[in-house]
Amino acid sequence: MMNNMVSNSFCTLILTYAICTAIKQTPISTRWLPLFSVIVGGVIGFLVGTFIEPTHLMDNLVIGAFGGANATWLDQMVKQLVKGEQHE
Repeated sequence: MMNNMVSNSFCTLILTYAICTAIKQTPISTRWLPLFSVIVGGVIGFLVGTFIEPTHLMDNLVIGAFGGANATWLDQMVKQLVKGEQHE
């Protein structure tokens, strides 16, 4: 079960990050993007979990929501590493 949760969390993180990065490229306001990331992560976690471990759907939903929240953190980390610290 633990290996399934790890693979669900990793899949959710990568998919949510990709979806949110694609949404940032559109003219849609990014104000609610962190909340959207948590919701998308929950949905993806639920869907991926139904294929990997269908007996623990609520666990998969929660893990997906945390994966979505971590996608926001991952986005900020990538920004800081790529752009670096800018001094004015």
